[in-house]
Amino acid sequence: MSGTLFGVLLALGLGTLGFFLFQGKASASDQSNGLADTDVATSARSFYREAMALAEQSTAMPVQIFELAGQINSQEDGQSALEVAEQIFRADQGPWGFGRRVAVTTLRFKGVEAFGPDLRERVERLVLAALNDRAVWVRYDAAWVAGMFALNAPAIRDRIQEIKQELGKTEAKHDKADESLSRRVNEYLENVKAREDNGADSGL
Repeated sequence: MSGTLFGVLLALGLGTLGFFLFQGKASASDQSNGLADTDVATSARSFYREAMALAEQSTAMPVQIFELAGQINSQEDGQSALEVAEQIFRADQGPWGFGRRVAVTTLRFKGVEAFGPDLRERVERLVLAALNDRAVWVRYDAAWVAGMFALNAPAIRDRIQEIKQELGKTEAKHDKADESLSRRVNEYLENVKAREDNGADSGL
């Protein structure tokens, strides 16, 4: 056998081995994050992997986040979309929170009408976790969803009030993210007051 042919066969063999090793690693990752052997697993697996790839980036354009959240929104019903969002949010441990932004933006794109009373507590838990996130833009997304969904749980209201106070202490250092978060927080609190004046309750 010529050296060239041997080299080609060796490369093909190593490539095949690498493929199966990757598949095995991805499968193990899916299982560890609750994505294996579930109804949502088939469509969720690709979304989860894309979100994790985004989470590992040092920079990400908003359009990347919106595009992936939009795909989840268009292909999953309310409960399935929430399950995918929860998995992504828990798995993304990166400092920038690009995957976590996908999770929260998915809720916003889906809309409050997609989540019935039986999903209310889970939506509120995810939004509250996002309001406590270390990434400013994740907190911004969460405040937006809280306002859009008219979430009125005491823990959410208290946390948003805390954020307002925190922003007030660092007003001189505000950047674009802080200013955007402040705007969403103020909108939420104004809407809460308006609903109280009108005797309205939570949107969920």
